[in-house]
Amino acid sequence: MRNEALLPYAEKWLTYAKSDLVMSKHQEEFVLFNNLCFHAQQCVEKSVKAVLILHSIEYPRTHDINKLVGLFPPDIQWEDELRGAGILSEYAIEARYPGDRDEVSEEDYKIAIALAESVFGWASKIVSEK
Repeated sequence: MRNEALLPYAEKWLTYAKSDLVMSKHQEEFVLFNNLCFHAQQCVEKSVKAVLILHSIEYPRTHDINKLVGLFPPDIQWEDELRGAGILSEYAIEARYPGDRDEVSEEDYKIAIALAESVFGWASKIVSEK
């Protein structure tokens, strides 16, 4: 159930999510897809947390999108096209540092952007509903 008193706080989270979405699309020379996908993941994480906040649902400190989505009660519909967003969780930590992980491909980047845009749009719609 929505807690209208928390609406300004949820909207603030969406402002931060939108900032990450914009940064995720900021392709320039020397910017790695890994870093851009990190911002796509952050957009999704903050969008999901905005919805949780609006519904007074406490959540743990985590970057695991599937864990956060698992906290939604049945009345919050996590649409089918958003179900793949959990794959972005790997961009929160592992992809941000050099190591054993392969570099993110352009195709993976395009998928990350599409998911981030979809989740942000979904969350924005929920938060803006009166």
